[in-house]
Amino acid sequence: MILVDLQAPVFDRIYDFELDEQLKAEELLKDILILIGEEETCRQSKEVGMALYAARQERILDPHRTLQQQGVRDGDRLILI
Repeated sequence: MILVDLQAPVFDRIYDFELDEQLKAEELLKDILILIGEEETCRQSKEVGMALYAARQERILDPHRTLQQQGVRDGDRLILI
């Protein structure tokens, strides 16, 4: 498990997330959208068009690879785009 900051510009907020670096980015994105939706009392039913951007690596994460495979580390910032 790694601790990352997740920036959600649409809500102008930064969340702390503990994520399993062995899961694929697409699986984590689904879970993140559910949790943020509950926190912000809104419904984001689909993740179509949504992605995770890794600030340190300056790239969008491949949804079919794990965070570990893509070099995401403890303390990194991910941005929901």
